[in-house]
Amino acid sequence: MTKALAQTYTTIHTYRVNIMRMLCVGCALAIAWYGLNVYSAISRTIIAEHIGANSSALSNSVNTLGSKYIQLANLASPNALTAHDMKVSPVTVYIPRTASLGSASLGSVALSGHSF
Repeated sequence: MTKALAQTYTTIHTYRVNIMRMLCVGCALAIAWYGLNVYSAISRTIIAEHIGANSSALSNSVNTLGSKYIQLANLASPNALTAHDMKVSPVTVYIPRTASLGSASLGSVALSGHSF
């Protein structure tokens, strides 16, 4: 009877050790998976913050360039032209009076007497 009890205890102890090892390996895998997910979430958050910072910097650059464009557009006036010895000419000076290659082009319409 003692031998049967010792053999039963040894068998149960072996199973218990194997079950504990499997639980420890499972916990280690779960911890590794959790750590990988946390690292992934943190790195994606950092990347999103960098993209937001770059976006705001680009937005500021675009706004600065827009304000410079508006300033330069306001400087192009007839008064500024006269300062550089230029004069304002009507647009018709730059439109050729000969017929163009296409039948529906601007030159043929202008020659036919239609006005815009």
